Amino acid sequence: INIRFSGGNSYFSIEMSNTVLPQTFSFRPQITDRNHGHGTQKIKDIIEKYEGHHEITLEGEQITIVVYLPI
Repeated sequence: INIRFSGGNSYFSIEMSNTVLPQTFSFRPQITDRNHGHGTQKIKDIIEKYEGHHEITLEGEQITIVVYLPI
């Protein structure tokens, strides 16, 4: 897992990347039990609450999610 924080004049960004198996990955939350599978929805809730936006890319076995939140 790689995490990078950065900012500009009007935003703060968090970039997270990790490896996945492309054939088993889905952008939809896959809740497997009460402690797993909630992360994607929680990220979306935070983005909506703070009026931010995000980018999700999947290249081969690498997923990258960048979250932009206004300052």
